[in-house]
Amino acid sequence: MSDELHGWWQKEELLWWQRSKSHFLQLSNRNSGRFYKRASVRQKRNSITELKDVNGNFGSDQKGLGRIVTNYFKESFMTSNPTNLKNVLNVVNPRAAEEIDNSLYRPYSEDEVFQALGQMHPGKSLAWTS
Repeated sequence: MSDELHGWWQKEELLWWQRSKSHFLQLSNRNSGRFYKRASVRQKRNSITELKDVNGNFGSDQKGLGRIVTNYFKESFMTSNPTNLKNVLNVVNPRAAEEIDNSLYRPYSEDEVFQALGQMHPGKSLAWTS
């Protein structure tokens, strides 16, 4: 989780850098001090510096923020004791036709795997040779 959070922070920094470069090129070098102040204020306003967990404890470092966010989503979207699941599923209308549903349960072929990997962005898939 901390690697993923670190990755998001890097993406946020890249976004700010791109945004500042765009405005800087539009305004040339005339208002660099004004722009720097504006970008800094916006970054401070749009960043999360600390969070409070369910026990009232605050986290402000990268590890603490990651722990609080992870625990929040785990507790929000998971249950340790699902009950009456059949009753819930009985009132939910199926969205996929039976034919599509059956195709999802069939074994996939090697060709389908290669096709799927070939459609992925090169930086997202493994280097694959056959």
